[in-house]
Amino acid sequence: MSSTVEITTLNLRYETHRMRESAREARLLALIAARGIRQPLEGVDTADGRFLLNGFKRLRCARQLSLGCVPYESIAADIECFLKAGWPAVRCGAQGPEADRPGSAAKTVSGL
Repeated sequence: MSSTVEITTLNLRYETHRMRESAREARLLALIAARGIRQPLEGVDTADGRFLLNGFKRLRCARQLSLGCVPYESIAADIECFLKAGWPAVRCGAQGPEADRPGSAAKTVSGL
């Protein structure tokens, strides 16, 4: 279940692990400006905060549009639950249909 969170509450530790695609991001910006963010950003909630794992393009678009809050869904209550649930890695550089699919991972989450 998703909720609305302030952008400033998200830990962006893994933002640099994703590839940037300016043309795709420009199209997404136009869509979000017209319709809003329809798919929640995803992350893991830990005692140290909310670690964003999926939705960095949507987050950058939200910033450009001066949105203070975004839809967010926690995919696990803590890192141990996250790993046991079968989501063992941060999605990194995935492209195509796999890019937005949970579990399309490329970088280990150790150290959260």
